[in-house]
Amino acid sequence: MNIEISGVSKTYGKLKAVDDISLSIGPGQIIAVLGINGAGKSTLLKLLSGLIPPDKGDVLFDGEKLTRGNVRLKKRLTVLPDYPAAFFDMSPIRHAAMLFKLYEADTSSAEEKLTALFKDFNILPCANAPLAKLSRGQMYKALLSAAISLDVDLWVFDEPFASGMDPSGLTNFRKHVKAGALRGRTIVYTTQIPEVVEGFCDKICILDRGKVIAYDTVDSITKSNSEGKKSLYDFFAEIKE
Repeated sequence: MNIEISGVSKTYGKLKAVDDISLSIGPGQIIAVLGINGAGKSTLLKLLSGLIPPDKGDVLFDGEKLTRGNVRLKKRLTVLPDYPAAFFDMSPIRHAAMLFKLYEADTSSAEEKLTALFKDFNILPCANAPLAKLSRGQMYKALLSAAISLDVDLWVFDEPFASGMDPSGLTNFRKHVKAGALRGRTIVYTTQIPEVVEGFCDKICILDRGKVIAYDTVDSITKSNSEGKKSLYDFFAEIKE
């Protein structure tokens, strides 16, 4: 999927959460949206997912405008908030079954992928328990498994590295995201931790007060200058100051 975010802005009262952002994202790319609290990361992901409409500008999937009512386009993406919304009386299996029905997924293929993901994320022992009984990390892994098993074109994750997943879960998250990118899936995730960006994503979009400060590879952003090569952490720290 080719994604164009064109001149998008979103204001809440007097606060401009996203300010005239334009980005191009190609298929098979892993994009990290990096910024401090209040930088506009979550708002940008909601705009990208069609969860909220922009005040100005457009989000285009393969040249077609994404709107809140365009269900066909929305079935090409899956989104997982930082604290997932779910029917907490449902089990991970029932939640996944509901998603498969909503997305009109190939059930046999999706169920096979889901079983493999549950095994990787160690969710099988609690696959029939109510989501409300799971820890935050277990719940995130269960809903993440269901989202990935859909294998749609665009995967959108808000703060997955602050989701409560254990080290094994985070390792498997990286593994499945990279495998998805190799299949041509596009992955966009937010973080405020520079250490979970380097060596993982293809490009970084650094936000500050709703504006894009940089959008490039890690090497290009931290390129050598007369004072030497900066680390991504140093670059980000300067913005925070």
